[in-house]
Amino acid sequence: MAIDLDGTLLDSDGVLSARSREAVLGLLDRDVRVAVATARPARAVAQLIDARILEAVDLVHVDGAVVDRLGDEHPRHQRPLPEGAARTIADLAAHALPEARVIVELEGWEFGSDRPGTAEELWRYNSATPEMVLPVDAAIERGPVKVAINGIHASVDGLAELLAAEFGDEVRLLQHRIGSFLSVVAPGVGKRSGVGRLLDDEAEWGTTVAFGDDYSDIELLEACGFSFAMANAAPEVIAATPQRAPANDDDGVAQILEGLIARLG
Repeated sequence: MAIDLDGTLLDSDGVLSARSREAVLGLLDRDVRVAVATARPARAVAQLIDARILEAVDLVHVDGAVVDRLGDEHPRHQRPLPEGAARTIADLAAHALPEARVIVELEGWEFGSDRPGTAEELWRYNSATPEMVLPVDAAIERGPVKVAINGIHASVDGLAELLAAEFGDEVRLLQHRIGSFLSVVAPGVGKRSGVGRLLDDEAEWGTTVAFGDDYSDIELLEACGFSFAMANAAPEVIAATPQRAPANDDDGVAQILEGLIARLG
C-alpha cells in the first residue's frame, strides 16, 4: 500500500488526525506493508507522522528520488540529477523568479538553500534546523537529487517552460496543483518508480493499493491495481482512477482503511 501525505493522509492543515493514525497503525499491526510516498523530504515526514508509523513503513520521499526500504541492510536508493543540472536550474530560477525560494535536496535531511534565513524560518519552511542547511553551491557539489522552487505565490509556469527548453528530457519537471511549486528531478524519477523499487515482482502492482490527490500521484494510481483518488483531488487525478476516497478533511484514507481492516479481522 502506498499513501501520499499532503492532501491525502494529512488534513488541510497538514495534521495527521487521531483517526487516520489509528487506521494506519491498524494495518501495520496486521502485517500489511505500507509505504509513505511523498514529495516531502524525510526531515519533514518525521515531523508530520507518528513515530510508530515512521519506524514501520517504507519511505518514498523527495518525489521518489530517494527510497528507504524498511529492513534492508542498505535501505537507501537515490537517483541524482544529471551532473551540472542543479547549477543551471538554480541560476535560471534566480533569473526568472528572483523572489522564489530555491531548495537543493540531498538525501532528505540535508539541503542547500539560497535563503537560509533564521532558525525559525528554517523550521517553518523546511522542517529543518540550522545544521541541516548548506549553501546552494556546497549542496550542488554533493550530487543533489532534486531542486525545488517555491515561487512564493508567483506562478512557476514560465520557469517550467524555460527549463523544458533548456533540458528537454534530460530532467523531469513535476508541477503541483498549487501553481507556485515546481520540482525538478532526474528522468524517470517519480512516486511510481520509487514504489516500484519496493516491489519484488512486477505482478505485485496488481495487488498494490494507492491513495493520492496531486498530479505527481497520477502515474502511481494508474499503475496500482486498487487506486483511490481523494474527493479533494485535482480533476486530472480524479479522472485517472474510477475509485474515490472521501476528502482528506473527512479522514478519507482512514475510512477506506477501516473497511479493509474489518475484512482482515
